[in-house]
Amino acid sequence: MDFQLVDNFFNFNDYNILILGGNSGFGLEILKSFSNYKNEIIIVGRDQKKIDKAKNEVKKINSKRNIFSIKSNLKNENDVKKLFGKIKKNKFNREIKI
Repeated sequence: MDFQLVDNFFNFNDYNILILGGNSGFGLEILKSFSNYKNEIIIVGRDQKKIDKAKNEVKKINSKRNIFSIKSNLKNENDVKKLFGKIKKNKFNREIKI
């Protein structure tokens, strides 16, 4: 496969990136890996303290990185509705990749 094609396939610049469970484990590592792309990052987690800690870890990698965070329990239907409401309300102006 042509390297250019692969590079374009994995190009996450100019997208909104939604990371569910981005405050720990695999989600946190994904969050860190996107810290230097030119995009908006939205992380969702259940624990605000862990969300804040994850944001601080990313700031160590890229101090200019702005991360939009939403506290939400995806097992709760009302929280899921609020999550999508917050995303819609903030009018992210680019396509969202999950």
